[in-house]
Amino acid sequence: MLEKSYRYAGEKRTKRILAETEKKPITFEKIARGTNDYFWYRRTVSEGTKGPIAYEFMKKRVVLAKEGQLDRTVWLIVRRGLGDGPLIPTSSRTPADPPA
Repeated sequence: MLEKSYRYAGEKRTKRILAETEKKPITFEKIARGTNDYFWYRRTVSEGTKGPIAYEFMKKRVVLAKEGQLDRTVWLIVRRGLGDGPLIPTSSRTPADPPA
């Protein structure tokens, strides 16, 4: 992360930007597939006609970037079926560090 200085209306300001040498952004699928099974937890979400419907979930704190700048830290929540089904991402609007 770099601090970049610039002038706006005669006032010196700084902003944080991502350095080019840092890691490139990665997809949620790469994060999810690289997560050990220990960190996935199973939940039954409803009772179906053929039995209970269950999924596995994992959560991880991630930093979002927007136009090369750090945006905010959120919780990435990924759901997967019990078989080899698709991964379904969502993110929480709750801050990663909620106020006490």
